[in-house]
Amino acid sequence: MAQTTYIEIEGQRVKKLPARSGKRTNAGQQHVFVIGSKGIPARYGGFETFAEKLTKYRKSSRLRYHVARMAEDSLRYEYNEAECFDIKTPPIGAARAVWYDIAALRAGILWCREHPEVKRPVFYVLACRIGPWIGGFKKRIKQLGGRLYVNPDGHEWKRRKWNRLIRCYWKWSERLMAKHADQMVCDSVCIQKYIKAEYARYGVKTVYIAYGGDDDMNSAAGKGACAARGGRDAAEEKAAAEEKNAAEEKSAADKKSAAEEKAAAEEKGAADKKFAEWLAKTRTTAKGYYLAVGRLVPENNAQIMIREFMASDTKRDFVILSTPNAPFLKKLEKKLHFSRDRRIKFAEAVYDAGLLKKIRENACGYFHGHEVGGTNPSLLEALASTEVNLLLDVKFNREVAGVGALYWTKEAGNLADRIAAADRMSREEIRAIGERARRRIAKAYRWEEIVRRYETLFLKGSAPGSTDQAADGIKMGDGRDAAGYPAGQASCGAVRAVSGRIGGV
Repeated sequence: MAQTTYIEIEGQRVKKLPARSGKRTNAGQQHVFVIGSKGIPARYGGFETFAEKLTKYRKSSRLRYHVARMAEDSLRYEYNEAECFDIKTPPIGAARAVWYDIAALRAGILWCREHPEVKRPVFYVLACRIGPWIGGFKKRIKQLGGRLYVNPDGHEWKRRKWNRLIRCYWKWSERLMAKHADQMVCDSVCIQKYIKAEYARYGVKTVYIAYGGDDDMNSAAGKGACAARGGRDAAEEKAAAEEKNAAEEKSAADKKSAAEEKAAAEEKGAADKKFAEWLAKTRTTAKGYYLAVGRLVPENNAQIMIREFMASDTKRDFVILSTPNAPFLKKLEKKLHFSRDRRIKFAEAVYDAGLLKKIRENACGYFHGHEVGGTNPSLLEALASTEVNLLLDVKFNREVAGVGALYWTKEAGNLADRIAAADRMSREEIRAIGERARRRIAKAYRWEEIVRRYETLFLKGSAPGSTDQAADGIKMGDGRDAAGYPAGQASCGAVRAVSGRIGGV
């Protein structure tokens, strides 16, 4: 019998698998290939977190996940009972993600060909990067009897960080992905409405399944998943429990409870220590700062948030957690001279989930300036952890937060007024708006429910609920398309020249 080998990836212990397995797989399972995330174990990133939760909270033993991972090797390993396969990806700049998606999808199709016992595999592609090649892949998937699902993510083609040619490529690629997908899985109702209206000529099918919020609200889901993987159903567990001596059962429960309490106390102590160190390093105090988390890119509106904060009279700090972007900061400094305001503090991005949660919980308020939808994971985390959230007033943010936040516009003085209003809020008002935000997350963005809907989609071909459902209170009008943009705004002719020849299908 071969010895099991364990290795460490992203700080997690995983089971190494043979480089190539000719062994027959379970033909009775529904095999699902997740393509487009950077892989699991997740360190950060929306799609990476999604793949982590999808596999972690799996309940149905009829599902077998295969998750691609961008890497510098070709390892295969098992994590969260999913078969993960590394795709050795060359460092070719912005085209690296496109190359990776093509190679990962090709690898998944090859695996299915090597395992003809697998019927009707599902290929779930995250984001619309590989539209020029998806038609050829769709033919191969159809030959396997499989299905192609695509998550369109947000309006990548509207991001100002891209030049016009690249934005045109994104729009063209999105159109081709929508044309060939068996179903577009949208995590935002606004994005779903946009996809249905923009690509109606293709008869595109859509379904709305939200992205998940804070993990603490999903502890029951985690316990349920662990129980499901024990290999015994509820009746078997009950029968086994009844056979135990009551005294032994109580003793075991007491020991487990004590161990859990000790572990929780140690974890809390470690998190408190890290947070204290972070406060000292950042030169601020608990509840003494407003917070923003995100990349320093134009569509996240850091310039407006800093400008308005500088115009406010608040005594609190403004802490911005982000990855370094020296050129962007240099431009901001030239325009705003923010370095003269000691309240504004830039800090390194935090990838420790426990520490980041503490930072969010102890912020007096959170600024969210993202304007390019769909659902932003950072906003969900903020609504679950920070009591007062001040959001840019765009439909994507209103769809997520509803009445659980304050809203601001880009108009000069508007956010500064909201900051003053937030500073004046009573403890009762702060508690009430924070509770509304948490209720919103618990009701609409629970990982347990989201994973259940995905499992139904993968097993039955449709998710619970109507594919045409819309968020309460989201209305479109003014003669524009469903996403609120003039129809065809981003269309470009002869954009195919952008694609080059990254790889054939």
